[in-house]
Amino acid sequence: MKKFIGLIIFLLIASFSYANDPATILDEWFMEKGNSLVKFYVKDGKYFAKMIWSKKEGNFNGQKDVVLDLVFEKDEWKKGKMLDPHHNKIFYCKIKMKNQNELDVRC
Repeated sequence: MKKFIGLIIFLLIASFSYANDPATILDEWFMEKGNSLVKFYVKDGKYFAKMIWSKKEGNFNGQKDVVLDLVFEKDEWKKGKMLDPHHNKIFYCKIKMKNQNELDVRC
């Protein structure tokens, strides 16, 4: 019984630990309901994302930054900017992990 309770506690902690690790965002993510693909990277303690692919415009090969200057605090990346490459508009944004496979982007 003690082992079972220990296992349950371990699984609960492991399932929520991704939200406290800033490196979890450093990957490729589909955005806008799968209409674009971005790749996050870190530089000088701030997080950025390059557009890799867009359904509307095709392959970018990571040449266009679309997320700029995010800072990780507690369980979210915030105080950043997001570029809408289709309309050339900039929005302030913050990003949170919904789960291990999905981001919650607020602009």
